[in-house]
Amino acid sequence: MPDIGFRILKLDSSNFDQVEGGALVDNLIKPGRTYDDIIFEMMLKWGLELSLPMEKTEVAGYPITSIAADELICCMDEGLTVEVLEAIAALEPKRVFFLDSVLSDTIKLNAAR
Repeated sequence: MPDIGFRILKLDSSNFDQVEGGALVDNLIKPGRTYDDIIFEMMLKWGLELSLPMEKTEVAGYPITSIAADELICCMDEGLTVEVLEAIAALEPKRVFFLDSVLSDTIKLNAAR
């Protein structure tokens, strides 16, 4: 059957755990949540319509999800490099969402330059 762009979404609790009393946590994502779950939650939080087109593609060999022709670019997989960040910046997206786990300290330092 051809894809006609129809989505069915179910409202659930946040995909992120709440941190109590300044506790240090290395992963706030609740178990069993998918990348798409996280992307849809961020779209809601930023006021983007959930009907916007989503495309899974690659930039410099790195898998990304592009929302509304690069209105929002989501980076969720390990293997992020400075070259990938530069290629994403060249697309001039309005927003970029990264899971903190894909941003190494080296990437953070190099990206700040």
